[in-house]
Amino acid sequence: MWVSRIVFGALTLIMVGTGVAFMVSRSDDRQRVEYLSATPSDPAAVKIGQAARFSGEVAGDNGLTSAFSRQPCVASWTLLQAVSEEPDGEGGIDTEWETLINDKRGPTTLALEVRDWTVRVPLALWTKRRAGKRVKRMKTLPAELGLPAPKPTENVVGYDLHEVAFARGKPAFVAGLVAARDTKTKTITLGRDARLESAIELVPGAQDQLLRELSSKAGSAGRGALVMFAVGAFFLVLLFVFERRG
Repeated sequence: MWVSRIVFGALTLIMVGTGVAFMVSRSDDRQRVEYLSATPSDPAAVKIGQAARFSGEVAGDNGLTSAFSRQPCVASWTLLQAVSEEPDGEGGIDTEWETLINDKRGPTTLALEVRDWTVRVPLALWTKRRAGKRVKRMKTLPAELGLPAPKPTENVVGYDLHEVAFARGKPAFVAGLVAARDTKTKTITLGRDARLESAIELVPGAQDQLLRELSSKAGSAGRGALVMFAVGAFFLVLLFVFERRG
């Protein structure tokens, strides 16, 4: 009897702890959403060392093509991962992703036109691909990428392909710290911001597009964490009642 109680209590505490950890993590996400949702900065008013957010249009020439869709662009990032699944021994499934292609193309610095200023974004700092949406999961490797056929394996269930591209004249949003600012040339260079998941946040499209994605993820994960915490707390109360009766 005491063994089952110990196991029951341990599982309950794990559920509660996991729920709390998830809620703390989601709290960080909500703070990030609030930070990124602030009104875009005025390039004429920002100062060096200040956190800034800019919505602008991509400058430069579409001299490149993205690896998968062959879209003409100034810069792109294509990520292909093999997805494998196997039983975890506890009735669940362990999922792992192995990166096959991590193809980032573009100049050293991506330029965005913001009003009559140029905001320069060092692509080396673009370390977190918020290309967010998976293009699709494929059963076989896409021929467009020219990869050799992989050795058959029973654990691989498919391939996840993500791709993002920045084309000339298209909208883009960026957030980071102002590292340099030249009023004569009206040029701003962004640097690393420790409050972001990436050194900088860079996405194609408008600011509200990014915020919808972040808010949706934070909200769904937060609700899941709350349910897990509530279930764990319920079983913890049951354990207390059983102990009192015993």
